[in-house]
Amino acid sequence: MIRASVNMGPCTHAIGIAPKGWSGLGYEQLMKGTEMKSRTLIALGAVSASTIVAYAGVGHSWNLPINGDWNVGANWGLGVVPGTFDGATLGHVDPYVVNFSGSDSVGVLSITNANAQLNLINIATLTTNGNMLLNNGLIVVNSNLGGNSTSLLFAQSCSLDGTGTILLNVPGAAARFRADPGMTVTQSASHTIEGRGQIEATFVNNGIVRSNVTGNEMRLITNPMTNNHRMEAVNGARLDVSGITVTQG
Repeated sequence: MIRASVNMGPCTHAIGIAPKGWSGLGYEQLMKGTEMKSRTLIALGAVSASTIVAYAGVGHSWNLPINGDWNVGANWGLGVVPGTFDGATLGHVDPYVVNFSGSDSVGVLSITNANAQLNLINIATLTTNGNMLLNNGLIVVNSNLGGNSTSLLFAQSCSLDGTGTILLNVPGAAARFRADPGMTVTQSASHTIEGRGQIEATFVNNGIVRSNVTGNEMRLITNPMTNNHRMEAVNGARLDVSGITVTQG
């Protein structure tokens, strides 16, 4: 595998690291002229209660399919907010929005409802302590477009599974995807990270990373990454790889 740092401009194409024997220009032209073939998507369903118990403490489920505040105990089925090593599940079928503010930790986070949205409010840091995050819905980092550091932080090496999307909603450090030192986040084939903001974790991408806000950039910084599928810039956005190595799988 060839290692390279790539700065993507406002064109629509995926990162391609030239194999040995190819010139950079020739391979760039090949990548632009060749349709990327999507790998088989793995449809991941709901996490069972036994799975939650295996990775976390007590399992907590969102009480009703209505909008609410994560930090209000009455919104959870057990009447208390999930703790540092507890499982937290946003289930049901109908659409609703959960707002998370402040700084707190949870064990395994599972969004099994494709119509559920979890908003991390400006200045919030949500830390996950489990080795899996299942997201079939939408997680918005800095949903209210504030200017302060807002993070989804992984305290353990973690698989990022599901058919959902994480939206980095603000440029730069105001929307951050991070992991603690020595920890690696691995995104599955069916999951997407898009928007702008920063991916800072040691990261293995088997899905889609997409910078898609016109005139803005998503930055890949701080820790090395591996791309096994698609990293792309669309709609006049930019994908900036700065100061790190991306290994093309």
